[in-house]
Amino acid sequence: MKQEDFETKEATYTEKVAEHTSAVDSSAATETQYAEETMPAQRTENLKVFTEAKRLIDTAKTDTMGAATAAKTQGTGTCNSITGARRAHVDADDKLLNEQIKPLIDQLTNLKCVDAITTENFHEKKAAWHAKKAEEIAEAIKDEGRCGPKFNGKICTGGNFCNEANGWCGNTDAHRDAQDSTKYDGAGTLPKTNLLQVASETKSKCALTKSKMASFIETSHFLGTVSLDGQFKIFTDRVAFERTHMENLHEACISDANTAFEDEKKAADTTHEKAEAGLTSTKDDADALLVTELATLRSTNVALVKAKLDAIDAPKAAKELAQTALNDANADLSTKMDTKTRLEGLAQTTHANALAAALATKNSDISARKAALATLKSIASTAHDEDKTFVDGYCTDSRADLVKEEEVLKMIEEKLGGLSVCHDSPSDWKSTTSNTCSDYSERQWCTLDGGYGTGWKPEYVDFAKWAVNGVDASQACCACGGGSK
Repeated sequence: MKQEDFETKEATYTEKVAEHTSAVDSSAATETQYAEETMPAQRTENLKVFTEAKRLIDTAKTDTMGAATAAKTQGTGTCNSITGARRAHVDADDKLLNEQIKPLIDQLTNLKCVDAITTENFHEKKAAWHAKKAEEIAEAIKDEGRCGPKFNGKICTGGNFCNEANGWCGNTDAHRDAQDSTKYDGAGTLPKTNLLQVASETKSKCALTKSKMASFIETSHFLGTVSLDGQFKIFTDRVAFERTHMENLHEACISDANTAFEDEKKAADTTHEKAEAGLTSTKDDADALLVTELATLRSTNVALVKAKLDAIDAPKAAKELAQTALNDANADLSTKMDTKTRLEGLAQTTHANALAAALATKNSDISARKAALATLKSIASTAHDEDKTFVDGYCTDSRADLVKEEEVLKMIEEKLGGLSVCHDSPSDWKSTTSNTCSDYSERQWCTLDGGYGTGWKPEYVDFAKWAVNGVDASQACCACGGGSK
């Protein structure tokens, strides 16, 4: 019974240990597979998705920048085209003023042709003319002998003539006759001629020059009261303003094109950066989730393994308890078996000694009787004749006594036979529930006369229910009235 209980507990314990070992192996396998296969594969997939998405946003940015660059190029081209058209007009006006009108005004100045000189502006124009001449002479001297239109209109000093073709000053006829103009020839000293005194030979030249200017500057209808110098300045100022305005418009146009491009570029960069940051964040979150899932898997496995380990404790304790009970039972059984063996040996020895003593007594009595009989026979032999009747009678009586003694010895043998030691038969008999004869005796399930003991319960029914091969405890166990002697 205790052996069966131990074996059941041990089987349960072994099963729990196997479950724990399986959980440990399974946990290690799943964690290894996740760490070495699932995570790398998923990370590769995450990177693949990230790379493809980044390629798309890179392409979108490239397309946007391409469109912005094309728009900038087109805008810049439009700006340049408009400015080019404006510059052509401004350059044409500038060329007219500087290459055709300005030389005429310079010629008038050199011819000392003065227009609209009145008493009111005489001193003003005189001071301006002297200042201009002083400035021209200073510039000419500063230029170290260079003169003419190629050197900013410098005038030669002293009595030197200007060769306008090569821009050199000199006092030779070649310098003087190099051109008809005397515009850049030196006068030696500042002229002291009254501005109102104009040489008669130059009046015709002045009139012709003024006529040419009037044909270029057709403004007499609204600038008739303005001097030629003033009219020229008005037009040069207008051309300068128009050029400045043109350049400002061009710069503004280019700036707008560049600003639009930069705005598009900034917007594209911002959109791209946000999209890339979002993709990176998504990828990082996905990679981090893999780590979290691995940690969760490990935590779950640890809990599972611990639960399996904890599940071993109770079966282990039960097994150890059953082991202890089995060991105690085996020790008790061994003690009882030793006791039984000693009792059986003692009973056998007692039985043998009793038989030997009875036989010895029997033999001794027989020998004594025989000796006494021999003595009697000897005596009777001596007095045979006289005691024949007596001896015959005595012998008859002795024979009767011997018969009675023989009967007594048989009775003794029968009594000694009742002392025979009982043996369980079979000696290793067990019930269908593996209970032995010792269990029946210890638990008081039976009595020596084959009845039911105080420990027998009604639900056990009877001995025959637990018989093995037709033999129950009342037949096999000495303690229950069975066994063999």
